Amino acid sequence: LLYHRAWLSIRGLGFKSRSAEQISARLLSRIDIGWAASLGMSMNDNTRAADIQTRHLLLALKAGEPKRITRALAMEVPHMAGHTGLKMKESAAALSHRAEELSNQLDDPYLLALVLGTRGVAIYLNEQWAEAINVLERSEQLFRQRCRAVAWEMATVRTFQMWSLQQMGDLAALAIRCPAAVQEATERGDLYAVTNLRCFTSLVNWKNEDVRSALHELDRANQEWSHESYHIQHYAFHQARVTTLLYQGDREAAWHSALSG
Repeated sequence: LLYHRAWLSIRGLGFKSRSAEQISARLLSRIDIGWAASLGMSMNDNTRAADIQTRHLLLALKAGEPKRITRALAMEVPHMAGHTGLKMKESAAALSHRAEELSNQLDDPYLLALVLGTRGVAIYLNEQWAEAINVLERSEQLFRQRCRAVAWEMATVRTFQMWSLQQMGDLAALAIRCPAAVQEATERGDLYAVTNLRCFTSLVNWKNEDVRSALHELDRANQEWSHESYHIQHYAFHQARVTTLLYQGDREAAWHSALSG
């Protein structure tokens, strides 16, 4: 990861635009595989996802195909925003606007929705939660109305909406949004979305003073998710469980749960 990030920093983000017909099928295939892997792993194993995303971006820049470059630049935004320091956050914002300009030129609704979604994630990482919700809602609306086969993307922007509400302490809004989102994800058999959202369902149960149901939802989500390695979802389970036990006043159980996480 460090090697490829260093090379990307030296190389820069310049590219020579070429059509897909001018590029070898092997290179295009490698770019598409990199995209699928970085996207799919970004919300469970984000360190590996960052490495794959960097390689994916380098390949896309080498090829010069506009849609793949726009996609790769958009995906780069939250990775940059996750770094500390004002300069990196400003660079992430500038990169997002560059990706937006390219997506507007291509007039591709998927790319437009993706740019908004990754921008919303970057804003969330900058702790501007109300603004993040606004941008993420626009992304979700565009995915829903103008795109197909985007269950993962919609689940992800919804997850960051819920995280933003959690950070703002707006349990009333979570109580309205979360159950309906869980129901929709359950009906389509979307384990990724259901698992993410169940952590917020536990917070909704706090509002109803139903701590037992909150813990049950968390345990159920934890049991149904993969345990082959440690994922963001496992962190979310344990964080939600510890805070729920603290809310209940069971400090000893919270301590042991924190140690086991």
